[in-house]
Amino acid sequence: MPKEKRVINYFAKNQTVFTASSAALAIGVAAGAFMAARLSGDEAASLAADIIQSVGNASGTTSFSKSLLQNSQSVLLFWVLGMSVVGAPLLLAAIGVKGYAVGYTVGFLVRSFGLTGFLASASGVLPHNLLIVPCYVFLAGFGICFSKTLLKGGRDTKGQFTAYTLKAVLIFAVILSGSVFEGYISSGLMKNAMSIVINQG
Repeated sequence: MPKEKRVINYFAKNQTVFTASSAALAIGVAAGAFMAARLSGDEAASLAADIIQSVGNASGTTSFSKSLLQNSQSVLLFWVLGMSVVGAPLLLAAIGVKGYAVGYTVGFLVRSFGLTGFLASASGVLPHNLLIVPCYVFLAGFGICFSKTLLKGGRDTKGQFTAYTLKAVLIFAVILSGSVFEGYISSGLMKNAMSIVINQG
């Protein structure tokens, strides 16, 4: 069977898994935006001041290192959870947390800084996350599929494990490029947006 046909069949067979992973992400984003909207005025003001200070002090190298560390830890966690027979609910919860972080960040920036916050989100938050977050959706899906294989006790567990690990490595390579973008491009755009806030203040 051609490789392209095998890939299509794989995703068709596991459509429910990847749909559930996408739904968990969407729920997380919505929950994050909702919680950002419920912050009190004092909490929002304090957090806004912290964001302005941290963004202003961060260099591209520092932002990249932080992103790389966080994503390395997350990919490792997702990979390990996929090797657990109870990995499915944990992976869905993990992808939900990823969505929550994005939704909360974007929701807070827009709520606190208005149009400038929207521009900061569009230039400094969303671009790299549009690359990184879908990677976690796929990684969670692959992990759930492998977890199901372990639960069923398939014969070729070693081969399935190798394939699962290779997928995780490839996904991490894509996420790494997203971390580079976040560190050296998104962070600069975010800094520019926050300078507008400071000047307006």
